[in-house]
Amino acid sequence: MIQKHVPKLSDAAAGRQAFEIEGGHTIIVEITRKQADANPDNLIPMPHQALRVRAFPVNVDGSPILDAKGKPVELPHRIETLIEAAIAEGTVDLNSKIVEFTVAALERARNYLIVKEAFDRIPVGK
Repeated sequence: MIQKHVPKLSDAAAGRQAFEIEGGHTIIVEITRKQADANPDNLIPMPHQALRVRAFPVNVDGSPILDAKGKPVELPHRIETLIEAAIAEGTVDLNSKIVEFTVAALERARNYLIVKEAFDRIPVGK
């Protein structure tokens, strides 16, 4: 079960949105605007082209979750891509699509973390 904090595109400037997986980790979804490129055609970029999405798990105190080597756990890029795809596909009801697809992305993140934690406990052979 995921408790959703519904991000709105207008909140993107705020930077961070937290999504908490009930009984599990908190995933911080950081949404920032990419720096505007020179646009000679005066085309308005689609939201997924103008925003940068980064997702990472944190502990209850907000510190990054570390792997067995003491490095912060990085979520697979495909999870961030799911969130970006939600923004791109949400042309009719943008906020609704972000929520639906973000929930799917967070489920994948949760599953990834469960598998990774189990993998890290397997002893290394000689």
